[in-house]
Amino acid sequence: MSRVVFAAAIFLSAVAAHAGVVATVGGASEILVPVAGNVIGADGTPFRSDIRITNLLSSEQRVDLFWLPQNVTGSGIAPVRITLGANDKLLSENFAADVMGQTGLGAIVVRAVNAIGDRDDAAKLDVTSRVWSPATNGRRGTTSQNLPTLSRIEIVNFHNVILGQKRDANFRTNVGVVNLDETTPQSYRIAVTGDNPTLVPEVIETTVEPRSMRQIALQGDEQPGLRIDVEVVSVPPLGRGSFWASYGATVDNESGDSWSSIGFDIFDLRNQ
Repeated sequence: MSRVVFAAAIFLSAVAAHAGVVATVGGASEILVPVAGNVIGADGTPFRSDIRITNLLSSEQRVDLFWLPQNVTGSGIAPVRITLGANDKLLSENFAADVMGQTGLGAIVVRAVNAIGDRDDAAKLDVTSRVWSPATNGRRGTTSQNLPTLSRIEIVNFHNVILGQKRDANFRTNVGVVNLDETTPQSYRIAVTGDNPTLVPEVIETTVEPRSMRQIALQGDEQPGLRIDVEVVSVPPLGRGSFWASYGATVDNESGDSWSSIGFDIFDLRNQ
């Protein structure tokens, strides 16, 4: 599965990047859309989420949709229940507003459920997502960026490493964390280093509320090759709080072109 995830920075840039859609391959019972929203960005540009949820089975499937808002807990927000017929789909070009009834920025958990509301592990859902805005500078059509999704089994993390980002006079970088714990706020330590060994590492500590996400702009010195370490610090290793995800995104200050990558768990490397 893809280790690339779209960063929420695209909502805040005046121009979106090239189009693309990435899906969770093969279907899953629970899928995270790390960033979604209905947001007005720079120069009044609207950014919306174009999301499609497909039931890959030849039987009816109940699905609960959970909204995880930015900076505040989403634990008290009731899910939106939908039912998909056999091999059926739900799609919306403004999913956050029209389906979730939400504005602003957040994440979405798509969970297949059975008749009593428990996760249906036999389900096979596919979710694709992109963020789009109307074309600017007199052009027709839209501009957009892919927003890859992550299945539940990809979201058990203890110490993430994010590679592939850069920061200089032409590019800015953001890092985001999604806390999927149902009840517990989690504290994270973000350490930013790079190719220049003479610069002191930047250390940022932040707390993310349960069922919430947070994005942080990295404001330090120029670094052509960033390494971003994200680790949970509010619980012992292998304890509660492992159910979270992180991502980094670099945006071209002039064109709005951007790229992004998901944090991969460093323990995966140690176990190889």
